[in-house]
Amino acid sequence: MTFDADVNTDVETVYVKLYLSYEGGDWYQYATSDLFEIYFDSVDDTYEVISELIDGYQPGHYEVMIELHSLYHSGVVATRILDSFSSGVDIALEDLQHDESFREVYIDDGYTYGHSGSFSLAGLVMLGLLLGVKLRFLRHKV
Repeated sequence: MTFDADVNTDVETVYVKLYLSYEGGDWYQYATSDLFEIYFDSVDDTYEVISELIDGYQPGHYEVMIELHSLYHSGVVATRILDSFSSGVDIALEDLQHDESFREVYIDDGYTYGHSGSFSLAGLVMLGLLLGVKLRFLRHKV
């Protein structure tokens, strides 16, 4: 999740707490960021929180709440809720156990495919024929 917060001072040291609500239920805190700085209304101070839902998250639609906290002020400085209404997209999440596992599939079709270099055998034959034609005509014109 990437976001850009703004402040009405030159610089502010902040952190965020992230919460999830499963299909309108109670809010559950699932992540807290490190401290980072935001500079007035700069677009160069975006911050990204990367998280992975490993266990205990049922498939469904979630709302995400971002709470912005200042290092120098008590309480919540700002709050933003991301849901399908405010973001325009459904936030469908699930934990890792519900994802399809990667399976490698091996198919033996009886053919051997060998590649070396940047030309196929047919390409090399064509190149040889063109070179032969060119050499033959250059000898006669010189």
